[in-house]
Amino acid sequence: MAFDEKIIALINGKRQAMDAVARNDQITNFFRTGGDCLKVDGVSLKFEEKSIFDGQVILKLPTGLEILLPEKTRLKYPSDSKPDLILTTSDGLINITFKHSRIPLDEGIMDQLKDRIIMTINKKHSRVCWQKEGIKQVNGKQIGFCNFIVPTLDGNVFSLMFFVELNHQALIGNINGPVSLIEYWQPIADGLVESIKIATESDDIPLKPPVANFADYQFKSGLYASYHNKEYQTFKLADGNYRLISFDSRDLEDGFEKKDGVYKKTVSDGELQSLYELETKIMYRGNIFELGEVCKNEVQLIKKKCDFELARQLQLEKDSWSGKYGKRIAKTEIEDVIEEKRSIK
Repeated sequence: MAFDEKIIALINGKRQAMDAVARNDQITNFFRTGGDCLKVDGVSLKFEEKSIFDGQVILKLPTGLEILLPEKTRLKYPSDSKPDLILTTSDGLINITFKHSRIPLDEGIMDQLKDRIIMTINKKHSRVCWQKEGIKQVNGKQIGFCNFIVPTLDGNVFSLMFFVELNHQALIGNINGPVSLIEYWQPIADGLVESIKIATESDDIPLKPPVANFADYQFKSGLYASYHNKEYQTFKLADGNYRLISFDSRDLEDGFEKKDGVYKKTVSDGELQSLYELETKIMYRGNIFELGEVCKNEVQLIKKKCDFELARQLQLEKDSWSGKYGKRIAKTEIEDVIEEKRSIK
């Protein structure tokens, strides 16, 4: 029986239930004392120690988790910043995600990051039921957390979010699933967080170098197509065909022709593997902006709606003609780049 099936069996009362407080204590002690098999209400749940992010992060996870396939990732995270790693149970009910963001983080400002994340969640969801929040010391590292429940079209969903400093940037984790499973997953999630170990300079594990800044990043927007397993900027011609644009001379071998300083090829609709609109957004100081004008060393940030306090904090200026708020920042100040794709074909 798979891990998620065992959890559902427990909830459905197929095993003798124990007192909730005693069960939580049992799960907590399991993660603190070690071992690989947890027995809850007569059911055995197996865990194993896993390393992620090139061995820089080690934690205890349930056995049998699967990495979410790219096509399912696009469906589940169509607009938001996609996690770097998504693990899911075989039935897809529980997801455990990790994202090594470019948000600068030192332990001295953990409180500020926690408050900022809570503010962002409140803005994103009109109705949030907060469970708990705080900061705790785990294996020599500060870990912030905030747990909440939000309503969705598929029912109420719990989200157990945690964040820790990795290479002076925020590693953000999230365990989420239907609220009907929270009774067992709340203590398990707490245990997973308690098991986290972050590599330091004194460890034998080689540290991953800090993420490079976006000074030389190629920002994209508009219509793009996948052709022969490569991505190309494209536009539709009057006859219904598509003109592909390349900057790679090696594409001459694939029928492209050099013209106007680039390489071009006209293909039919049926030759394209996929076609999509791509919109790039920028994360700056924990807030997401539309991308405006791109200059050599700067980018323009645009926000259609903005409250007075945020505009004051970020020193945004309101355009009297469009009503939008904006600001120019150095590319090195960008915290993350989010590419949102809207499939056309």
